[in-house]
Amino acid sequence: MTDFANDLQNRSLALLGDVQRLASLPEVLSETRRERIMNEGPALLATIVATVAIYRLLRILARMAVRRPETRTIRRVAKAVAIQSVLRLVGLVLAWVAGYAMASAFGGGTVAVVQAYYLNAFLVVGAITLILSLFVSYSPRDVTFSQLPQDIDTTIFRSVKRVSGLLVYTLVAIVPIARVWSNFTIASSLRSVLLTLTMIFALLAIRRLHRELQDWLEEKKAEEDARNGSASGEDEFANVVSDTTQTIWNKAWPPLATFYVLTCYWIALTRPYDMVDVLGKATLWSLGALVLFLGCLRILSKAGEAAFPVPKGKGRLLQLFIERVNGFLPTLSVLLGLAGVIVAIIWGLAAWDLAHFSNLLQAERIWGLATALVIVLIALAIWATISAWIDDRLTSTSPFRTVSARQRTLLSLARNAITIAVIVFAGMMALSELGINIAPLIAGAGVIGLAIGFGAQKLVQDIITGVFIQLENAINEGDVVTVAGISGSVESLTIRSVGIRDLSGTYHLVPFSAVDTVSNFMRRFSYHVEVAGVSYGTDIDLARDAMFEAFENVKKGEFGAFILGDLEMHGVVSLGDSSVNIRARIKTLPGQQWGVGRAYTEEMKKVFDRHGIEIPFPHRELKMPPELFEKLGDMAKRREAESLPASAPPHDPSHAPKPLGPEAGPARDEGPDAD
Repeated sequence: MTDFANDLQNRSLALLGDVQRLASLPEVLSETRRERIMNEGPALLATIVATVAIYRLLRILARMAVRRPETRTIRRVAKAVAIQSVLRLVGLVLAWVAGYAMASAFGGGTVAVVQAYYLNAFLVVGAITLILSLFVSYSPRDVTFSQLPQDIDTTIFRSVKRVSGLLVYTLVAIVPIARVWSNFTIASSLRSVLLTLTMIFALLAIRRLHRELQDWLEEKKAEEDARNGSASGEDEFANVVSDTTQTIWNKAWPPLATFYVLTCYWIALTRPYDMVDVLGKATLWSLGALVLFLGCLRILSKAGEAAFPVPKGKGRLLQLFIERVNGFLPTLSVLLGLAGVIVAIIWGLAAWDLAHFSNLLQAERIWGLATALVIVLIALAIWATISAWIDDRLTSTSPFRTVSARQRTLLSLARNAITIAVIVFAGMMALSELGINIAPLIAGAGVIGLAIGFGAQKLVQDIITGVFIQLENAINEGDVVTVAGISGSVESLTIRSVGIRDLSGTYHLVPFSAVDTVSNFMRRFSYHVEVAGVSYGTDIDLARDAMFEAFENVKKGEFGAFILGDLEMHGVVSLGDSSVNIRARIKTLPGQQWGVGRAYTEEMKKVFDRHGIEIPFPHRELKMPPELFEKLGDMAKRREAESLPASAPPHDPSHAPKPLGPEAGPARDEGPDAD
């Protein structure tokens, strides 16, 4: 660290000396060199003016010849960019040829050295500008592959062109020309000063570009959050990965770019002769890593939208296959993008000898990685093909193809089994191609399977019982069954358990180890058993005829299509406490017995009411012998006789009681003279 500080101090003092030396340049130039400058300067200036003017004119014509496509698609943009680049390349070559012709005319058939230096630098800067114009441009009329805002495009284009142009012209033209017109010391001082200016411009450009990108990303993220809200599933995962990667990149690239600029500047000052070998290779490798990194960022940012277009009218199987592929394409894009980011980081570190990855770059490892990737892609294609075929069988709308419940169940189980098999075999083969010994994995899987066999006997029992249940076709999806005391519709069926939804909506998951009896209401045909109770005073023949009449009415209605035969009349099956029970049975399609039964019971009630057939409610009738009634009558008569009063005297009005109350008036003693 001390050596670096000392070197930095020495270089700073040397740079100050270079500036002072350039300030005194007019005093140190000899008369001969001044005359050479005066002789070659006008020709060089004319060459510069001619090449720049012709190049700009042809560039304007190329821009006018190519129009921006109205609908921005990859094909149209690529076509427009290709035409525009060819026209600009032609303009660059024509300007360079014109410059050489003018330099040759000034030199009497030969090109001066200083003009050759300039023309070489002009060609290199033009090539860099041409490559840069493929991606960004300062003019909104230009067609580029960039989807950034125009102000950011302009900042990138002008910053890169200014820095690269100043650097190329310094190293290829200005310093060599200064060496020709002055001396080595002046050229070296000029080189140090111009490289320092280039470094300052580069650092300022990095700072400005980082600020503009940060503001644009924040605005873009706010707009997307306000427009889309929250995502779900694979789209949410892809968006999170994309946002995280972009955040890391936006925070990491400014210090990396600053470190690159300072490293190049330091090597250019301290080891100028090694600059091309060291910086040239490192820069090219770094640019390749950067392009790969930005491409992977692009893949990650669009991972949630990754999908192949589904062709219309090209066959249902092909459509289902593409839909299956589109199902895992976002996840595959995320994995591919992350793998590319890792490779780009390794590539960039190896470019600057910060780490050695020679083992990873061996041909065998690269071939193994490529083979493993091909195996994974083939496995995904096989899985997508089989899944598409199964979906086509399960969701077929053709009137000539019907999918039974057993086919639906077996195909679902087959898809699960094939998925597991493809994952296991493809994973083992891919690991083997990557150089990983899979023998311990297979042995370990055997040991784990044995341990599971001893420790999870219930699980083994579930699977074995489930296998036999499927072989015997006891349960299928959609059946109404009773297992383990639970009745309901089968919603899901695996090799280990059955999911049942009962009448109240409760979902029951029953392992097959708990199933000792399966009652399936959906096999071949079903019966509705009707037991009708009529009063003891009802004519049995009339009741039976009424039940037949109700059956005929139901058969003529909407439920007639579900009835397979005539009404089976079983007759009187029991004499109950309050009713005579008559039983009949209706044969129906499987699963239709409940609907037919409800309709028949309702219709039978209507027919019974029309014929006056009583459906009795439960009651009890008390019966007693006649002798008991005679005894009760005699007892009532005796009690009535005993309740009459004894014989009374004849009625005497004088003994009648006087009325009481206010009409009687007060009691008076009238005396003997009252008469």
